[in-house]
Amino acid sequence: MTSSGLHDRGADRLLILAQTPPPWHGSNVMADTILQALRDLGIEHEIVQKKISLTTEEVERFRLSKVGRIVSLLFTFRRRLRSFRPDRVLIFNSTKKAGVLLDTSFLRIVKAHGIPVSLYVHGVGHDENQRSG
Repeated sequence: MTSSGLHDRGADRLLILAQTPPPWHGSNVMADTILQALRDLGIEHEIVQKKISLTTEEVERFRLSKVGRIVSLLFTFRRRLRSFRPDRVLIFNSTKKAGVLLDTSFLRIVKAHGIPVSLYVHGVGHDENQRSG
């Protein structure tokens, strides 16, 4: 998609909720790639770092420190929506149950502000979630 294609769709200012490396894996690498493409295309954007698991070992494991990070992230995200005033939000969506529940909170915040949202889904787990309800 060209930069004019993004502008034609009303995305002059894009807010991204994602985690960039480290750790170096899957969607974190893709987030980094997309950010580079946006810079190359001259698309105005900001990122809110979705750093909940700081290492791959922390993924899908409960840590009390994650609770604090989540609360802080929800407030940071809402504050950035208000200050940056994006035309569209891109959320790197989780495929794990706890992550999906958290992403629902972000979606509700965006919808409450009346901003169009796009989801980027990368990973495994959708089939497992569907089977288990």
